[in-house]
This record gives sequence, structure tokens and C-alpha cells, in this order.
Amino acid sequence: MTLPGYILQRLLPLVIAMLMTMVCPASPWAAPVYTVIAGSSEPGTAKFLADLSRIWRLMHTPTADRLAVITVDRPGLRLQRLSRGRGHFAVIDTAVAARELANHEGLAAVALLWPGYLHAIASSGGPPVLRLPLSAELSIAENARYVYEGLMEWSEGRPEQQELLRLVPGGPELLDRKNSGGTLSDQQTDQSGQAVRERGDSELPAQEQDRSGLLLFTAPAPLARVVRVMEEDPSLRLVPVAGNLVEELRLRFPWLQTETLPRGAYPGMNSRLVLPVRYQLIVGRRDLAPATVEKMLVSIYRRKGAAAPINPLFSMLNEKLNAIFTELFPYHPVTADFLGFAPRTR
Repeated sequence: MTLPGYILQRLLPLVIAMLMTMVCPASPWAAPVYTVIAGSSEPGTAKFLADLSRIWRLMHTPTADRLAVITVDRPGLRLQRLSRGRGHFAVIDTAVAARELANHEGLAAVALLWPGYLHAIASSGGPPVLRLPLSAELSIAENARYVYEGLMEWSEGRPEQQELLRLVPGGPELLDRKNSGGTLSDQQTDQSGQAVRERGDSELPAQEQDRSGLLLFTAPAPLARVVRVMEEDPSLRLVPVAGNLVEELRLRFPWLQTETLPRGAYPGMNSRLVLPVRYQLIVGRRDLAPATVEKMLVSIYRRKGAAAPINPLFSMLNEKLNAIFTELFPYHPVTADFLGFAPRTR
């Protein structure tokens, strides 16, 4: 075979494949994939994103693209990856957004999601209300770290109050351990991986030994896990958070809001409660096509009615609340146009 013939034989299949790609409709496997970077521990996030992905896939506008989820537990790292183009959207909370989002010029808030209520769980020997000054030991889950940081700042110069504060890794799953009397952790760590406190079973917090303290965590409400544990142990109850504590926290954290949890949301809850909340938030890259950002907004806010019977988190979405946060962190211009408010200028 001559050299030109050999070259033609090798190149002909490649040329044919390129021509087929140009003239034939794209296959579903060639559809764009947009990635959402999220954590693995925030209650409800995985299920919400799975349902959101199904909604997105059924909307064939502007193209038959799809969503994929990447897990990155540290929220700051999620923003870094997004800034470097290693993703399209990310889920963080309003605390992280207020603290860090303005440092990433290529990113902006896209859509406010559901509220995470501060749960203060007591048993029969615990206080009837969480107020200042503290009267019982607080075991504060990592996912409610803002409460720990706010109370440590408030109690500066009050060592007897600081001794009542314990930061423990985890979230609502700690309630299972409280209910069973098991250990929270043999070694507790903060987000940097450094030990906060080490102890054995004989050094459990007071609320684990005599059940007189409070366990604090953040979660959407009502949360099925909490309902189940309360039904199994009727001595457990959700206690109110006093106004003086809410005010102290809101002075330190402008992103903190309050929401009313209706009567009967949890077993034994005979009156409605006004509780601090921290919202989840989807952020995205500013260089995304406007149609892609709008598709995210439509998937979240215009399809929530159909999705709510399958996933109650969709019933907690309120697009009007985005306007509250426009002074705290930058919003995507597509969101501002979609929801009809003026975006914050840098």
C-alpha cells in the first residue's frame, strides 16, 4: 500500500465520524452536564438536589441538559472550586455567603432555599426555655456553630457561662445518641480538624449524664428524624428560644432571621414558636449563560408546587425572601431580573 493510500485509510473513519457529528442530531449522552457542589451533612440537601435534578431533566429548555452533584464538605472549598471553574453551582448557607461570597468576584447568589431552624431539645430534667443567662449545659452541634461562637463572645468575662458551652461534631443525628445515652464522640473536632475536647464515656456532657442540659442543632422543620425520636421518648421536647438570646445572636449575625414554627409541628408542641433560622442558598458563576441561570430559578420556584407533595422542602421555598439579603451579599443579575429587585452593586 502506498503512503497516501495508508494515510487515507487511517484518516477516513475520523473524517466520517466528524461529519456525522455535524449533520446528525446530538445524542442524549452528548447533552451538557451542569454540576452542583454540595456538602454531605446538611439535612435534606441530598434528597432536594436529587429531586431538583429530576425536575431539571424534564425541562428541555434551553437544551436537554442535566444536573450532577459533587460532594465537597467544606463550604469555603466549594466556593474556591466554583471560582476556578470546577463546577457551575454550589449550595452554601447565608452565613457563609455573608462572610465569603463578596471575596469571589466571579460568583453570585442565585436562589434562596429552605430555612434551617435552631432546635433546642431538652428532656424532662432540662430547662423550659433557652434564655440568657444560661442555666444549663448546652451541647451545640457543629452545624449550629454560629450559636456557639455568638455565646462565647457574649459570655466573654463570664467563665461560669462559658463552662456551659460545648461544641460537638454533627447535627440532628446527635439526637439519636442523646436518646440512647450513647457517647457523642470520643474526640471532638472543629472544621479545621483540631481537637476541641477529648473525653471518655465517664466524661459525657451533663445533658448525657443527667439529661438536664440542652442539645442544639440546625435543621429544616419538622424533621422526620426528630419526630421519630420524640415519639420514642415523650420526655424530649423542643423548647422556646427567649427573645434576649435571639436579639444577641442577631446583633452579631445580620444574616440571621426568625421564622414561626406552627403548633403541633413536633410531638408535645402545644404552641407556635418563633425560632432563629439560617437559610440554605444556591450560588452560581456569573459567566453562566442567562438561560441556564433562569432554568435553575424556574426549576426551584416555578415547579415547587408540583414537587412539594414528594419533598416537603419545596413547600418551604419563598422567592420573596431573597430581597432581604441583597444588602448582605451579591445576587446574580439574572436572579434580580427574574424576581424583580435591584441587584447589589459591588
